[in-house]
Amino acid sequence: MRYDPQKTTVCAGLITAVYKAKDIKTAEAAKVIENIQRDLNIALMNELAIIFHKMGLDTKAVLEAASTKWNFHRYSPGLVGGHCIPVDLRGVGN
Repeated sequence: MRYDPQKTTVCAGLITAVYKAKDIKTAEAAKVIENIQRDLNIALMNELAIIFHKMGLDTKAVLEAASTKWNFHRYSPGLVGGHCIPVDLRGVGN
C-alpha cells in the first residue's frame, strides 16, 4: 500500500480526538481489553438470546426495555472472535 496524501488528509478530517498512550505496550494492552470486553459481551448476548428464545421472549424487546436504564450498555447477539485478539496479545507480549 502506497502513501496517498489526499486520502490521508480526508481520513485525518474524520478523526475528532486522539489519545496518546504512555507507550506502545500500554496502547496494545488497551486494545486487548476493548476487544475482549466486546467479545465477552456479544457472547453473553448470544447465550441470553438462546435462553430468551426458550422462554418465549423476544430478545429485541428485552434489550429495548433494558436500554431504558441510564447506564445500560447495549450489545446484540452476533459474531464473536476474529483475528484481533491473537494479534493484540502478540503486541503486548513482545
